[in-house]
Amino acid sequence: MSYGFLQRWTHGARSSVVAPEAPRICGGRVGRGWPVQDSLGEKLGDVAGERDGFLIVTRGLLRSELFIPEESIAGLRGDTVSLNEAIGSPASERWSTTPRKH
Repeated sequence: MSYGFLQRWTHGARSSVVAPEAPRICGGRVGRGWPVQDSLGEKLGDVAGERDGFLIVTRGLLRSELFIPEESIAGLRGDTVSLNEAIGSPASERWSTTPRKH
């Protein structure tokens, strides 16, 4: 007995849930899972998504989140997001606060 149709159906159903929209930050060139580093080269975590102009970065075993505003992104180096601020700077202290809609 062939289950080809069922396999195609379950794969198609699963893919729409597993693969949400990619972040639009940096012109849509940022991918989920990309590492994020501060201006001193310290890794802060990995890209989890984007919301309202903020890059969402997950970090650590407890999966805490940082919300990096688009203006704090210096650019991309390969598949790494570089920031123009160092962790611990006054601007970075707001990154752990969930952004509010305007």
